[in-house]
Amino acid sequence: MGKRWTGWGYASLPKLDYRSDALVQEIYGGEDSIVRHWLKAPWNMDGWRLDVVHMLGEAGGAKNNLKHVAGITQAAKAERPDAYVLGEHFGDARQWLQQDAEDAAMNYRGFTFPLWGFSSQYRYLLRSAKNRRPDLRSLDGRVSCWAVAPAAATDV
Repeated sequence: MGKRWTGWGYASLPKLDYRSDALVQEIYGGEDSIVRHWLKAPWNMDGWRLDVVHMLGEAGGAKNNLKHVAGITQAAKAERPDAYVLGEHFGDARQWLQQDAEDAAMNYRGFTFPLWGFSSQYRYLLRSAKNRRPDLRSLDGRVSCWAVAPAAATDV
């Protein structure tokens, strides 16, 4: 069904191979699949969050990823039409969203890269201000940056 993947140094992290029809049936293809099971009574889950979904696939990689992610979503919707499927990605998720393979996506890089850019510019400005104003030299740029980020986000 799968093999151990130690790419991140965790020998116990399973890497499932979706070439296996038995695995596909167990995860999402069958009437009593894992995806469908938890959406039924008595659990009645609202949907699924698919962790690092862009890495799901065949042959130890992400081959046919879109096909399997769409299959998971279709199974969820067949069981519960209002089920919500959220995919976690570390990059651009438009491919999944534009083909209705997911309802929504979490894109960590899409969030963190702009924040890091803002943070680095803020630290540069703070460092420049500290050079001009000795009374600001005791400020910690990292703490100040996080204090400013929420305020800046509300001004958009």
